[in-house]
Amino acid sequence: MIIILKQNAPEQRVQALIEEVKELGMQVHFSKGEETTIMGLVGDTSHVDEDKLRANEIVADVRRISEPYKAANRRFPGRYPHQSGRAHHWRRFLPCHGGALLGGE
Repeated sequence: MIIILKQNAPEQRVQALIEEVKELGMQVHFSKGEETTIMGLVGDTSHVDEDKLRANEIVADVRRISEPYKAANRRFPGRYPHQSGRAHHWRRFLPCHGGALLGGE
């Protein structure tokens, strides 16, 4: 789950939200950019109330990350498409002959 914070959220309220989320048993990965600040919640978020989070005045949006988009998804055995046995699907879109970038024949 990702919590997107509003710009210029007061640091004290941000820290209070982080503590609130940690009390739910979540780990928090905090990332502050020039324009956007996000909190990535790590753990079982099935019991986290999205509406309650959205009601917080410093929260701009809350997004669940569904299984197909998780970085460590076990459904995709290889790190790259050519490692999963699907290289032939990618080769036809590559500008080189025979998918040489992917180690094709």
